[in-house]
Amino acid sequence: MSQHAPRLRAHLPRLIDRVTERLDEHSSPAAGLLTGATGARLALHAVTTDQPPVTRWDACLLLDG
Repeated sequence: MSQHAPRLRAHLPRLIDRVTERLDEHSSPAAGLLTGATGARLALHAVTTDQPPVTRWDACLLLDG
């Protein structure tokens, strides 16, 4: 674990709230996984759960551990 992890983890709730607000205000339904709300919401979901994605969608973006 990184020495910075606790400090970064402390900022996650505020960051999640800000990203969610931005998505609600400015997302385009036509945008896809990489550029739209779908990908952002999948990433937010992954951050807010302790379980790895069941479908391994994150592997296509090389985000999996």
